[in-house]
Amino acid sequence: MKVDHHISELLFDHDCVIVPSFGGFLASYQHATLHPTQHVVSPPSKKIAFNIFLKQNDGLLANHIAGREKLSYTDALKQIDFFVNQCQQELSDGKRIILDKVGLLYFDSEKNLQFEPFKNMNYLREAFGLGAIQYLPVKRDHSKTKAEKQLKEIMTPRPSMRPERKQEVLRKTSTNKTLRTIVVASAFLWLSFNLYMIAPRHFNLSSLNPFSSKNNTEVSQKSVEQSANQQAIISPVPVETTDAATTVPVEQNENIAMNATEENAQPVLAVHEAASEPAGKKYFIIGGAFELRENADAFVKALHAEGFQEAQILDTMKHLKMVCFNGFSTRSEAVAGLDRFKASNKNGWIYAR
Repeated sequence: MKVDHHISELLFDHDCVIVPSFGGFLASYQHATLHPTQHVVSPPSKKIAFNIFLKQNDGLLANHIAGREKLSYTDALKQIDFFVNQCQQELSDGKRIILDKVGLLYFDSEKNLQFEPFKNMNYLREAFGLGAIQYLPVKRDHSKTKAEKQLKEIMTPRPSMRPERKQEVLRKTSTNKTLRTIVVASAFLWLSFNLYMIAPRHFNLSSLNPFSSKNNTEVSQKSVEQSANQQAIISPVPVETTDAATTVPVEQNENIAMNATEENAQPVLAVHEAASEPAGKKYFIIGGAFELRENADAFVKALHAEGFQEAQILDTMKHLKMVCFNGFSTRSEAVAGLDRFKASNKNGWIYAR
């Protein structure tokens, strides 16, 4: 048996078979391939390659030859050396070496050793018995496919236009709603801004409530009247005195305002007394100031009931009616009278004309 037959047998079970002093044959796994032009399907296999630099003896080929041909290891090495010398001689002569079931070795024009493996040999045991399969390309009838497409287009139900119309209607309604809200909001802002610019002091947002316009107007009128009354009552009266005893503290003014409000709460009794200003009197003890004549008359009547018979109304201010307890010609007499008035738990102040 030749050495190339032993190399072929070892390639089934080994990925590397080294021929000492010549080179090594390498086997690597290759997937199944499909040739597009030749229309051939090749099964998975082992791809064989040759490496000239693998020359060191690993004992695999020699032991295999010794076991198969029943030779000693030394005789197997001699047989390998004879095979290598013969191959090198043929290659140097320009011949090609055919390794049975393995491939072809030769020198190219640049004296480089080349190797071409045989493609009809598959060293993969898992693909044993599988060969290349040639298939015929499928020729499709394009006219038939066109007819099928047309038939599918005819048979497929067309969607109704109602959902699209519904979507359009919904979109239009949503846009109309947004536009309406924008218009209402802008009108409200414009109205409020104009009202504030016209009358910023008396403008109140609650007046824009359409459900209780009458109540709001009545309440606003009442609040304006009460605020005017309170301002008129609490407003300071000019006092032309420099003495500390004649100055009226803030507490007394507050008490006077309270008395005035209490008198306003009592039922008004008509008192028809002529308002007169005594001649020759310049200093008066004032007990209260009222905007309404009825309240001033009621306060005068209450003072008369308590013993202050000289109480009367002074029409000396523009909007208020002042009620005085008594009048004096000098400041000292007025101060003494104010002390007697305070002794009877009454509050008042001195008014000078």
